[in-house]
Amino acid sequence: CSNTGDVTFGTKGGDDTPATAGEVSAYMHLGGFFGHTRDLTEDYFNVEITNCQNRGNVTANLLKASSNLKVSGVISNINADAVIDGCTNYGKLSIIRGANNPFIGALIGQVEDVTAETIDVVLKNSTNEGEIYVSSNVQHTANSNLGSITAYANNGSADGNVNYTLENVHNNGNITFNNIQTGASHLYIGGLIGYVRQINLSMNNCTNTKTLNFGCTVSTCDRNMYVGGIIGYNSATCDLFKGVKNMGAMNISGSCSLLSIGGIIGGYGQKITFDECSNNGAITIDNKQSHNPQWMYVGGLAGVCLSTTAKATTAKNSSNNGVIEVKNYAVAKDCGIGGLFGQIPSTDGSAYCATYDITSCTNNGEIKVSSVTAASGLYVGGLLSFNSKKSVKINSSANKGALTFDLPTATGTLYIGGLIGSHTTTAISANNSYNSGAITLLDKTSTGKTKSLKAIYLGGLAGYPNVSGSKYSNCYNSGDITLEDGVTSTGNIRMGGCIGYVNASSANNSIWADENVANYGDIYVGATTTTQILLGGVYGYIDSECKNVGGYYTNTGNITVTGGTGASTNPFGLALGGVVGAYYGSAANCVNIGNISVTGKSSVANSTIGGILGFSYGYGEISNCQSYCNIEAYQLNEEGFTLFKNVGLITGSTRIKQADTDFKGGIERTAVIRNCQLGGKVVKEYVSMDERVVWETLSSSNYTDYIYGSGINTNWEGTDNYDGCTVLTAAPVVDKMND
Repeated sequence: CSNTGDVTFGTKGGDDTPATAGEVSAYMHLGGFFGHTRDLTEDYFNVEITNCQNRGNVTANLLKASSNLKVSGVISNINADAVIDGCTNYGKLSIIRGANNPFIGALIGQVEDVTAETIDVVLKNSTNEGEIYVSSNVQHTANSNLGSITAYANNGSADGNVNYTLENVHNNGNITFNNIQTGASHLYIGGLIGYVRQINLSMNNCTNTKTLNFGCTVSTCDRNMYVGGIIGYNSATCDLFKGVKNMGAMNISGSCSLLSIGGIIGGYGQKITFDECSNNGAITIDNKQSHNPQWMYVGGLAGVCLSTTAKATTAKNSSNNGVIEVKNYAVAKDCGIGGLFGQIPSTDGSAYCATYDITSCTNNGEIKVSSVTAASGLYVGGLLSFNSKKSVKINSSANKGALTFDLPTATGTLYIGGLIGSHTTTAISANNSYNSGAITLLDKTSTGKTKSLKAIYLGGLAGYPNVSGSKYSNCYNSGDITLEDGVTSTGNIRMGGCIGYVNASSANNSIWADENVANYGDIYVGATTTTQILLGGVYGYIDSECKNVGGYYTNTGNITVTGGTGASTNPFGLALGGVVGAYYGSAANCVNIGNISVTGKSSVANSTIGGILGFSYGYGEISNCQSYCNIEAYQLNEEGFTLFKNVGLITGSTRIKQADTDFKGGIERTAVIRNCQLGGKVVKEYVSMDERVVWETLSSSNYTDYIYGSGINTNWEGTDNYDGCTVLTAAPVVDKMND
């Protein structure tokens, strides 16, 4: 069957044609074939629509509509068992004005059970080729559901249920929701489905290929907005999304109280499984209006999970391949951006949570963040931005996309990781996974200064793992990490080639359990102003009296610092280690063959630089470590040349004496160095007339002079407590992990 005639309710015309007719006080169902099928008697009946085509345009341009307006190219409303097979919509679907809470879907406007029965609705082998258009004249004073295939699927009966199955369903029509004006309403916008609520949903081999353009012009909105390349918001039980793909770009502007964007799903609140799913479209979110959200979450697969009980999120063999770009937002609370998943919003104490099991998944898309402020924290991860309260498992997965931050208006705290920005409360397990994307923080402003960040936690794998029991095994970072000139923080910078800051436990004798973790990327810190930098080739700072129990920790990347850290009231302005910047505990099986260069204006007295550890608080033992590198560490400015003294091939400093209020125990502690090997070269002096430095090569006759720093501050005196150390005449061979 085929329909070629246009269907118009109200006044014919476009955006500029005022409505002079058309008024509905309740429900309005507008379809190319059927307006409504409904089982009110609970008697069983079937709806079957096969091989039908709608080529007529369907338009609503109403003088007034006080309730639901449902527009579809085939059938606007289904309340019974139905099979729709082999149907296509070619006509343009338009809502010009007059709808309070519109429902628009090219094939089905709404699926809903209003009886005590369970209804089964199957949509298969069907396509939308027509344009979907909602004008800026539409007033959204109640919830709006907008999708190219189905607007809304809902279980409307407490005793009934809906099983909704989509197989081989595709959208090839452009989607435009133009400068929507909204106030007291939620917006659910999807490339295929707007909102799926409290039903059973299954999707197999479904795609959206066209661009989704959405704009919101309201100056104030206290509700939520969910936009997804496939589904806007899903609260259905969805055991499987199989072969679901979004290939269309998403261009989003404006905001509501909560803004959640996903390449597949904008937001969700139930158990869900992604299998062989992908987003290939670019996601661009640009705040062109003055209104800013309270919360914002963006993910290549899904934005936010909202559930008061733990819901299992499983992703396997899935990927994001589209660029994610977020710019010009001042978020009042927290903002999470992930290559696969956005943030679980529990930083404010809410109960929203999910577990994540990510296997054989990849983010290939660059993540670009520009002029974004988040007062409670900006969390960005190549796979997942943030997790709290529930577990995360990452297996055989990778981030290959670059993470780039332009920070001229940034405030708050940054949590940045190649795999995950931060995780707290519940442990993470990451195995056989890696990041190869470059991470860059820069400032493009003409002033050369960013606004002051509170703190920066940055790692090639994770920025801030604040939980005991987490474990990274056979994981590596090969992406370069760069802090360009102008990045400013009023607090501290914790930065590592793999992990920025490990806060494993406040209790003594906890376990640092990572095994075989490596960094192969170069690290560069430019003219950065902050109070303190703790920087390591693998770990920036391990803040716990713990012992490592696992495999090797390796750095092969070069570390360069050219900027100053400013005045420091902390024990050190810069603690830099080839493996760990600063650490409370025993360290073993560490290897560094990356060169270290510090030539900026860092405080000489308050800087410690080591081939393995920059600074050790004096707990436990440093053993079975190998360091073969070249270290240059000096100031050269208008006041002359000053050589750093707290420099060693194993550690810059190993001993500390402080008061009870400053450090745990308040007693003198000395680390023991055993069975370590060291080699390479160290800058010994500067020849002013030739403007060159003089290097000294380690040998069997002098290597003991360079095991630890000589110490110019009595709080950081060296120790003669070393045993079994030997000189290396060549760099040890490192077997690099690869993908």
